[in-house]
Order: sequence, then C-alpha cells, then structure tokens
Amino acid sequence: RRSRARDLRDHAALRERGRNRILADDRSGDRGGRVGSVGHGQRIHSQVAMPSFLAVLGLPRALEELFLSHQEALVARAAPRALELFRRYRSAVQKHAEDEERELLPIYASVPRERRQAAEVFVQEHQRLHELLERIDALLVSSTGRPLDTRTVLHLVEREATYKHLFEHHDQRERTQLFPALDALVPAGQRAAILERLSLGPLLGPR
Repeated sequence: RRSRARDLRDHAALRERGRNRILADDRSGDRGGRVGSVGHGQRIHSQVAMPSFLAVLGLPRALEELFLSHQEALVARAAPRALELFRRYRSAVQKHAEDEERELLPIYASVPRERRQAAEVFVQEHQRLHELLERIDALLVSSTGRPLDTRTVLHLVEREATYKHLFEHHDQRERTQLFPALDALVPAGQRAAILERLSLGPLLGPR
C-alpha cells in the first residue's frame, strides 16, 4: 500500500510540473506574437512553421552516426579514440534523458492515464540505458592500457548490440507515443520554446 501511495504521489507531482511548464511557456508565448484564440484555451500563433516534437527524432540519427564512428574506432583497435567517441555519445544520451525527464515527461503525465503509456516507463528505460552504458564504459577503460585483442572487441560489440536493441525500442516508443501526444497537447509557440532547450549540437560535435 505504501508503494502504491508513493506511485500516486509521484504521478501527481509529474502532472503538476507539466501544468506549471505549460503555464510558464504560455506566458512566454504571450510575448511572442500570439494573434488569437479558439476553443478551450487553444490559440492560433503567428509562426508560419508549425514545430513538432517529432523534430527530436533527428537526435537518434545523429547519435547513431556518432556511435558508428565509435565502433569503427573499436574495430580498428584504436582504443583511446573509441573511448573518446563513446564518452561523447554517452554524454549526449545522458543530456537527452535529463532534458526529456525535466521538460517533456511532466507535460506528458498530464495526459489522462487511459490514453497514454505510464510516464515512469520512459524513466525506467533511461535508467536501464544508463546502466548498460556504464558497463560498456568500464570495459573500454580497462582496455585502453593494452592492445585490443579480437576476443575483447567481440565482447564489447556484443554488449553494445544489447544496448542498441534497447535504445531502438525506446526510440520507437518515443516516436509512436510520447512525441505525438505532446504535439497534441502543447501549442506550437510553446513547442518551439521547449525544442530550443533540447539542442544537443555542442555535445555531438564533429566526428
């Protein structure tokens, strides 16, 4: 019963944070050129383009390229370079997860429960991804002080395949559930402000 009560409190807190985030961005949007309103609080914005949270889908593609560069270095047995690229990748994934939990999941939690996946599922997947990345990092660190033999490379590639499978599953869940729900819930002007805060360009950098 205590666990259920804690889950309910956590869910209520997420919902409240989502409402506060929408209200804060709504006030910001008032200064950005809103020209009218329709329906129950839905407004027409002056932006020509209609930003979508699906734009975040460009992130996994950029991350995939960075991860492939890391694996190329791994296969070439360039352990220091493989570790450097992996840590850039890991930092970007971690920032993405933190941004999502801070900016997006509180809003998503305000969607009626019967019409969405539990927001906690995304947090649990973030934690699992983080654990897998930590283990891969430890293996890479232990390999940098000596030549990479074939067996070590194969072991790392197998570990990374497990991670990539979970990441792709998580990406699909965001694509089909999280981002469409947020697009339906958040007005376009507020979407633009949130998306601007989710940029990972400096972390991804040149490969």
